Amino acid sequence: MPPGDEAGQDALPDGLLLRICALLPPGAVIYTVPRLSKALAAWAAPQRAQLRAELRAAVALNARDKTSVRNPAVEAFSAPLWALQEAWPALTGEQQALAAERAAFHGDVAALGWVLPRLARRSRCICEAAAAGGQLEALQCARQHGCPGGSPARGRRGSASWPCCSGRLPRSRPAPPTSTCVA
Repeated sequence: MPPGDEAGQDALPDGLLLRICALLPPGAVIYTVPRLSKALAAWAAPQRAQLRAELRAAVALNARDKTSVRNPAVEAFSAPLWALQEAWPALTGEQQALAAERAAFHGDVAALGWVLPRLARRSRCICEAAAAGGQLEALQCARQHGCPGGSPARGRRGSASWPCCSGRLPRSRPAPPTSTCVA
Protein backbone atom coordinates (compact mmCIF):
# COMPACT_ATOMS: atom_id res chain seq x y z
CA MET A 1 0.00 0.00 0.00
CA PRO A 2 1.38 3.46 -0.88
CA PRO A 3 2.55 5.53 2.10
CA GLY A 4 -0.15 7.73 3.54
CA ASP A 5 -2.94 5.61 2.04
CA GLU A 6 -5.34 4.23 4.63
CA ALA A 7 -7.66 2.63 2.02
CA GLY A 8 -7.90 -0.68 3.84
CA GLN A 9 -7.10 -4.32 3.25
CA ASP A 10 -8.72 -4.60 -0.19
CA ALA A 11 -6.47 -2.02 -1.90
CA LEU A 12 -4.61 -3.07 -5.03
CA PRO A 13 -0.89 -3.82 -4.66
CA ASP A 14 1.36 -0.83 -5.35
CA GLY A 15 2.98 -2.38 -8.41
CA LEU A 16 -0.31 -3.25 -10.06
CA LEU A 17 -1.81 0.19 -9.44
CA LEU A 18 1.31 1.86 -10.89
CA ARG A 19 1.09 -0.33 -13.99
CA ILE A 20 -2.55 0.62 -14.46
CA CYS A 21 -1.77 4.32 -14.03
CA ALA A 22 1.08 4.10 -16.54
CA LEU A 23 -1.44 3.01 -19.19
CA LEU A 24 -3.89 5.85 -18.64
CA PRO A 25 -4.36 8.60 -21.22
CA PRO A 26 -2.80 12.01 -20.50
CA GLY A 27 -6.04 13.57 -19.21
CA ALA A 28 -6.41 10.84 -16.61
CA VAL A 29 -2.76 11.15 -15.57
CA ILE A 30 -3.21 14.88 -15.02
CA TYR A 31 -6.58 14.83 -13.27
CA THR A 32 -7.22 11.38 -11.79
CA VAL A 33 -3.96 9.77 -10.68
CA PRO A 34 -3.01 12.49 -8.16
CA ARG A 35 -6.33 11.93 -6.37
CA LEU A 36 -5.71 8.21 -5.79
CA SER A 37 -3.00 8.62 -3.18
CA LYS A 38 -0.10 10.84 -2.15
CA ALA A 39 2.40 8.28 -3.44
CA LEU A 40 0.73 8.16 -6.85
CA ALA A 41 0.54 11.95 -6.93
CA ALA A 42 4.31 12.02 -6.43
CA TRP A 43 4.73 9.38 -9.16
CA ALA A 44 2.53 11.36 -11.60
CA ALA A 45 4.13 14.77 -10.89
CA PRO A 46 6.96 14.40 -13.47
CA GLN A 47 4.51 13.18 -16.15
CA ARG A 48 2.16 16.06 -15.38
CA ALA A 49 5.01 18.57 -15.59
CA GLN A 50 6.23 17.06 -18.86
CA LEU A 51 2.74 17.16 -20.40
CA ARG A 52 2.28 20.78 -19.37
CA ALA A 53 5.71 21.74 -20.73
CA GLU A 54 4.99 19.98 -24.03
CA LEU A 55 1.66 21.77 -24.31
CA ARG A 56 3.23 25.18 -23.58
CA ALA A 57 5.97 24.52 -26.16
CA ALA A 58 3.46 23.38 -28.78
CA VAL A 59 1.25 26.41 -28.22
CA ALA A 60 4.26 28.75 -28.47
CA LEU A 61 5.53 27.05 -31.63
CA ASN A 62 2.05 27.08 -33.15
CA ALA A 63 1.65 30.79 -32.39
CA ARG A 64 4.80 31.55 -34.40
CA ASP A 65 3.78 29.36 -37.37
CA LYS A 66 0.98 31.29 -39.06
CA THR A 67 0.54 28.59 -41.75
CA SER A 68 -0.22 25.80 -39.27
CA VAL A 69 -3.76 24.41 -38.99
CA ARG A 70 -3.00 22.66 -35.71
CA ASN A 71 -4.42 23.72 -32.37
CA PRO A 72 -2.36 22.15 -29.57
CA ALA A 73 -4.86 23.32 -26.96
CA VAL A 74 -7.52 21.12 -28.59
CA GLU A 75 -5.18 18.32 -29.60
CA ALA A 76 -3.47 17.88 -26.22
CA PHE A 77 -5.99 15.73 -24.33
CA SER A 78 -9.60 15.60 -23.26
CA ALA A 79 -10.39 16.19 -19.59
CA PRO A 80 -12.30 13.37 -17.89
CA LEU A 81 -16.03 13.96 -17.50
CA TRP A 82 -15.87 14.10 -13.70
CA ALA A 83 -13.18 16.82 -13.90
CA LEU A 84 -15.31 18.88 -16.30
CA GLN A 85 -18.32 18.52 -14.02
CA GLU A 86 -16.31 19.64 -11.02
CA ALA A 87 -14.65 22.62 -12.73
CA TRP A 88 -17.57 23.71 -14.95
CA PRO A 89 -18.95 26.54 -12.76
CA ALA A 90 -15.53 28.22 -12.60
CA LEU A 91 -14.75 27.97 -16.34
CA THR A 92 -15.09 30.94 -18.65
CA GLY A 93 -17.20 30.66 -21.80
CA GLU A 94 -14.03 30.29 -23.87
CA GLN A 95 -12.74 27.50 -21.61
CA GLN A 96 -16.10 25.73 -21.81
CA ALA A 97 -16.02 25.93 -25.63
CA LEU A 98 -12.44 24.59 -25.63
CA ALA A 99 -13.54 21.67 -23.42
CA ALA A 100 -16.26 20.84 -25.96
CA GLU A 101 -13.79 21.04 -28.86
CA ARG A 102 -11.31 18.82 -27.01
CA ALA A 103 -13.98 16.24 -26.24
CA ALA A 104 -15.13 16.28 -29.88
CA PHE A 105 -11.61 15.98 -31.29
CA HIS A 106 -10.74 13.07 -29.01
CA GLY A 107 -14.11 11.36 -29.45
CA ASP A 108 -15.08 11.58 -25.78
CA VAL A 109 -18.79 11.34 -26.52
CA ALA A 110 -19.83 11.03 -22.87
CA ALA A 111 -18.14 14.34 -22.00
CA LEU A 112 -19.38 15.95 -25.21
CA GLY A 113 -22.95 14.86 -24.48
CA TRP A 114 -22.71 16.39 -21.00
CA VAL A 115 -21.00 19.63 -22.11
CA LEU A 116 -23.13 20.56 -25.13
CA PRO A 117 -26.44 21.20 -23.33
CA ARG A 118 -24.58 23.47 -20.91
CA LEU A 119 -22.84 25.64 -23.51
CA ALA A 120 -24.22 29.13 -23.95
CA ARG A 121 -23.40 29.02 -27.67
CA ARG A 122 -22.70 26.03 -29.87
CA SER A 123 -20.45 26.76 -32.83
CA ARG A 124 -19.36 24.87 -35.91
CA CYS A 125 -15.91 24.59 -34.29
CA ILE A 126 -17.14 21.59 -32.30
CA CYS A 127 -18.23 19.72 -35.43
CA GLU A 128 -15.03 20.71 -37.18
CA ALA A 129 -12.92 19.48 -34.27
CA ALA A 130 -14.73 16.12 -34.38
CA ALA A 131 -14.18 15.91 -38.12
CA ALA A 132 -10.50 16.87 -37.79
CA GLY A 133 -10.06 14.11 -35.22
CA GLY A 134 -11.88 11.61 -37.42
CA GLN A 135 -14.54 11.07 -34.76
CA LEU A 136 -17.81 10.27 -36.56
CA GLU A 137 -19.71 9.41 -33.37
CA ALA A 138 -18.67 12.73 -31.78
CA LEU A 139 -19.69 14.60 -34.93
CA GLN A 140 -23.09 12.89 -34.86
CA CYS A 141 -23.47 13.72 -31.16
CA ALA A 142 -22.62 17.38 -31.78
CA ARG A 143 -25.13 17.59 -34.63
CA GLN A 144 -27.75 15.86 -32.45
CA HIS A 145 -27.24 18.61 -29.85
CA GLY A 146 -27.74 21.38 -32.41
CA CYS A 147 -24.19 22.31 -33.34
CA PRO A 148 -24.09 23.85 -36.80
CA GLY A 149 -22.07 21.59 -39.08
CA GLY A 150 -19.20 23.16 -40.94
CA SER A 151 -18.53 21.97 -44.43
CA PRO A 152 -15.11 21.78 -46.01
CA ALA A 153 -14.43 24.43 -48.60
CA ARG A 154 -12.22 21.99 -50.51
CA GLY A 155 -9.66 19.31 -49.83
CA ARG A 156 -9.17 16.71 -47.12
CA ARG A 157 -10.28 16.53 -43.50
CA GLY A 158 -7.78 18.16 -41.15
CA SER A 159 -6.37 20.42 -43.84
CA ALA A 160 -6.50 24.19 -43.98
CA SER A 161 -9.86 23.85 -45.77
CA TRP A 162 -11.51 23.15 -42.37
CA PRO A 163 -11.51 26.66 -40.90
CA CYS A 164 -12.43 26.95 -37.26
CA CYS A 165 -13.39 29.86 -35.07
CA SER A 166 -9.95 29.70 -33.47
CA GLY A 167 -8.40 29.56 -36.93
CA ARG A 168 -6.52 26.31 -36.40
CA LEU A 169 -7.36 22.65 -36.03
CA PRO A 170 -5.22 19.64 -35.17
CA ARG A 171 -4.31 16.96 -37.69
CA SER A 172 -3.58 13.83 -35.66
CA ARG A 173 -6.25 11.24 -34.95
CA PRO A 174 -6.60 9.48 -31.59
CA ALA A 175 -8.19 6.08 -31.09
CA PRO A 176 -11.98 6.06 -31.28
CA PRO A 177 -13.97 5.90 -28.04
CA THR A 178 -16.49 3.28 -27.03
CA SER A 179 -19.00 5.52 -25.27
CA THR A 180 -22.29 6.80 -26.70
CA CYS A 181 -23.82 10.24 -26.81
CA VAL A 182 -26.01 11.28 -23.90
CA ALA A 183 -28.94 13.35 -25.07
